[in-house]
Amino acid sequence: MGDNGNGVGAGIGFGVGLMAGALFGVAVGLLMAPKSGSELRGVLGTRAREAGDRIKDQVRHAEDAASAWVERGRDAAEKGRVVVERGREAVSRGIDEARRFAKAAADGAEQAASPRDLS
Repeated sequence: MGDNGNGVGAGIGFGVGLMAGALFGVAVGLLMAPKSGSELRGVLGTRAREAGDRIKDQVRHAEDAASAWVERGRDAAEKGRVVVERGREAVSRGIDEARRFAKAAADGAEQAASPRDLS
């Protein structure tokens, strides 16, 4: 359900939706409650600040999680580069060894085919 395999996107979306729903519910509840205008404005202001603080906390948490995933990605990419470089080196050594073997085999075949002095 919208999850890309790591749950981060779905978790952030759920958190934002939850906060938006809570804000909407609080606003409707306050508007429906019998209070004076100044009292209602004060309560709405307080609730809005509290909700803003909670949203800021959620955003900070999401940023921290995203930063951690980025760092993990960088680490994995670096490890991948090291593995690829080691693989290149191993292939290069294998090619060099195969060339030496082929040359030795060709030299041996050449010696075997050359006429010998049997005297």
